Amino acid sequence: MPDYIPKSDPELNIWADTFVTFAVANALDLELKPELLDRLQTALAEWVMRFEEHLRIQNAARAATKSKNAARTELKQAVREAAMMVQARRATTGVQRTGLGITVPDLEPTTLDAELVQRLAPPVLHARCIEAQTVRIGWSHGRSRKLPEGVDMVQIWFAEQPAPGGKPVWRFLGLDSRTPYFHKVGNVETVTLLYRARWTDRLNRPGPFGNKVMVAVTP
Repeated sequence: MPDYIPKSDPELNIWADTFVTFAVANALDLELKPELLDRLQTALAEWVMRFEEHLRIQNAARAATKSKNAARTELKQAVREAAMMVQARRATTGVQRTGLGITVPDLEPTTLDAELVQRLAPPVLHARCIEAQTVRIGWSHGRSRKLPEGVDMVQIWFAEQPAPGGKPVWRFLGLDSRTPYFHKVGNVETVTLLYRARWTDRLNRPGPFGNKVMVAVTP
């Protein structure tokens, strides 16, 4: 026989309030003892308090997760920008790189195939707006989400969707070595952006651009 008590918490919250309210109002006709009525009212009050507390904690957890993810994205982008500047300095030493925990190049680097990134199929780009002002950009090489052998970075570019007949003005967005990459747009109204990407080797030689992706970014 199906249980008449709702299984979900929100439905139970409404149903129990109706049950107890009716039971108290019709206690004499229903021949309910005062002790049981007190127990019903106490149990309902305890449930409502705990349920509302649960909702507050749940909402706070969602907000904390969102804030944490935003802070993680900002930290990663700031670290990558600083690391790129440090790596580009000719005076940067291996000891300094080790201290920072970033890649230390080989003292005797192997010869790079100058045409490697030109021959490779470019990265396949996937992008979507995951929340206000934020685009998640993922890339892959075939079925793999790792950089191909001989590739050092993925170079990501973006542009605003031009008017009909116009050409997009592409701007460099950032470098990535581990998908996904997050773009904090900072727009105040909905904007349509285009994204594309290409491989670069450790000498910063680029390959061809891959597919273009269009994303509507909400404010």
